[in-house]
Amino acid sequence: MGIPDTRRKGTGTKKIDSDFVLNWSGVNKDQRAVHGVGFILHSYTAKNILNTEYISERIVKIRVREGKKVANYIQIYAPCNDTYSDEEKDKFFGNLSEIINKVHDSEDLYVMGDFNGRVGERRMPWTPHLGPHSDHQTPCNYNGNLVLELCAEHELMVANTFFQHRPSHIYTWYKWNDMEVRSQIDFILIRTGMRKIITDAKVIPNAFLDTDHRPIILKHTAQKKKRPGKRKQIERINMRKLQNTEVQDHILNVVGQKLKEVDPTNTNVEEAWSTFKATLLDTLQDACGYRKAGNGTRKATAWWNEDVKEAIKEKKRLFKVWLKSKQDDDYEAYSHARRNSKRVIKAAKEASWRKYGEDLSELCKHSPREFYKSVKAMRVRDEPFDPTTVINDANGQSLQEEDEITQRGRNILRTF
Repeated sequence: MGIPDTRRKGTGTKKIDSDFVLNWSGVNKDQRAVHGVGFILHSYTAKNILNTEYISERIVKIRVREGKKVANYIQIYAPCNDTYSDEEKDKFFGNLSEIINKVHDSEDLYVMGDFNGRVGERRMPWTPHLGPHSDHQTPCNYNGNLVLELCAEHELMVANTFFQHRPSHIYTWYKWNDMEVRSQIDFILIRTGMRKIITDAKVIPNAFLDTDHRPIILKHTAQKKKRPGKRKQIERINMRKLQNTEVQDHILNVVGQKLKEVDPTNTNVEEAWSTFKATLLDTLQDACGYRKAGNGTRKATAWWNEDVKEAIKEKKRLFKVWLKSKQDDDYEAYSHARRNSKRVIKAAKEASWRKYGEDLSELCKHSPREFYKSVKAMRVRDEPFDPTTVINDANGQSLQEEDEITQRGRNILRTF
């Protein structure tokens, strides 16, 4: 959670209530505490911070490892549109633009905070960056134009203008003594390429935090991985039939008979090998036939059957009925269906494991190789979380590019 106007001196990080972590950037210790920005982080998130940049009392940036990706969060508190000069506002947005320029294109980016800018309604040429559900009552001001220019420069979009909500979920600022005076001056900016993972962005109207601003919440899903295409099944010679001694004898007799008809005096080594290979393959194909290999259509689980399917379907149906009625009788029927589905699933799993054990016993007797393959396929490995090791340069900044990490390693080795 990003917070503007913290009014704390200095910079630092400390634990607060419930093991949450406060990360802030303010003025120098010898100055009056004005402005200030920061983050409140969950302790788990704080452990995954790669680095923090305390730029000023108006800008702070953290870089966080999120699974296999890296996300950059920039919290800002822009100069007030009416109180500060245009030069001061231009300087602030110029500094912000330089900070965004340093963020790698492959990393996620969130720029959030109090921009003190009104962007107005959607219009050309800002349609890719400004959504149709912005504040239409107040016109765009100087800071608002700077926000839109920043979005156009770095291919960003104002996330909380792209989702339709009632007015209380749009306006971020209300005047203390006149609630009819309101506007939208707080934003969350994201890359336009991240639009597909953002599910919602809106104001929380009932969160009163002793301020005239309302917080904005952004929801997103983990980026979906592209599913690989279904592999075609490949026909291969069924070598399992070679375990039958009668098939082995048949192949030996046929191959031996065919090779006797070949005159070895008129062939070189390559021709002899080609003849033997073709003869053996033809014989194997005729004697063993083919089997299909590859990803065919499989059931999701070995124990899934029609009984389980019907029990779960009935449980879901009765749950929806209870949600609409909220009657005790409907809840009792749903509870009974839920208990029944658990019993059916348990019975199906037990039957599946019994069958699996019987199949393994047969494989162990007749085909040890297939036995070990089957056991290996059923092993479940819960891989522990293994975060990427952070490699820092000489200045303490984390490195992400492979060539930079390699060069850093070479530089370290030279010192020994």
